[in-house]
Amino acid sequence: MSAVAAALTALLRVDAVKRARDLYRAFDVLFERIGQDSGLLNLGLFEDPAAELHEAQRALARRVLEGLPRAGDWLDVGCGYGGVAAALVAAHPDLRVTGLDVREPVIDAARAQHRDPRLRFLVGDADALPFPYGSFDVLYSIDAAVHFRDRGQFAGQAWVTLRPGGRLALTDLVLRAHPSGIKARLAERLRFGAADAWRRHLHDAGFQDIEVIDLSEPVFAGLGRWVELLEREPDALPGPVRRAALAALSRLHEQGASGPLAYVLVRATRPAAVDPPSG
Repeated sequence: MSAVAAALTALLRVDAVKRARDLYRAFDVLFERIGQDSGLLNLGLFEDPAAELHEAQRALARRVLEGLPRAGDWLDVGCGYGGVAAALVAAHPDLRVTGLDVREPVIDAARAQHRDPRLRFLVGDADALPFPYGSFDVLYSIDAAVHFRDRGQFAGQAWVTLRPGGRLALTDLVLRAHPSGIKARLAERLRFGAADAWRRHLHDAGFQDIEVIDLSEPVFAGLGRWVELLEREPDALPGPVRRAALAALSRLHEQGASGPLAYVLVRATRPAAVDPPSG
């Protein structure tokens, strides 16, 4: 059995939250080495092919958050070490950001590193957002949606959590087409949704102005840089994880935007309605 097949087989047996915790625990050392204390945990946007990894990660965060009002209360779902949240409040005095992540040690580290009173960091699950109705003006999530158990459930909770007129922005790794047979089962267990699923989930939840923007080309273009890094840093990951990651990233990089997976930026607005749609 190949390293990739072995890794996928093991992943099929693991709960989504535990899988997210274990995956990022394995990759923490790697992210620390490239992040230069940025606290960013994302694949990066390589519109500039010569960009360093940490520069591409900042570029991706900027792209996700562009056009959003720089004031009010924001929620960062899957905040990691709080790098994006901290940069936001440092640059915008009228912003307050709450970061949510399933990993308690990571939240403890974010609290210790970022002490601005406009920041708070909480342990919580994206599939059970622990906030009352209308708590936030903006909800964003960068490279965490692939770990959600149920994207439709998340969309409904996001609608409730946002205030009327609130904005949603997130990134996700999705399938370009609906799979069948064993591929469908694998996709379901690995939480890969179809490319058109976000439009349906958000529409059913009551959102409007829904956009699904394909960023596969500038994101996948940088996967070769991740492969080079893994080859250069043999001790950054446990052996089996490193081999599986190298195989998967190399394959995805070779296939690029023509492969079965797509990287998308999803945006939507919660209209000024009192109640979500019935049914």
